[in-house]
Amino acid sequence: MNTFLFYQALAYMGRSAGEWVSTLERAGPGGAGAFRGLGGALGGIAVEVETGPGEWRKAGVWDEVGPIALEASD
Repeated sequence: MNTFLFYQALAYMGRSAGEWVSTLERAGPGGAGAFRGLGGALGGIAVEVETGPGEWRKAGVWDEVGPIALEASD
């Protein structure tokens, strides 16, 4: 889903997409803070295993932003 949202955001930006990305890049790591929250809200897939008919057990969380987005480290 993150990849879809990324490309859809670029589509909404239209011809000014390059300006938006350049502005974000010039802002440095601190400027991307607002976008990290979005990745946290969308990232992470809960994995469950069916142990019986209609019975599920939590098996963990796959915490990955996506194949295109970079995971920022603070």
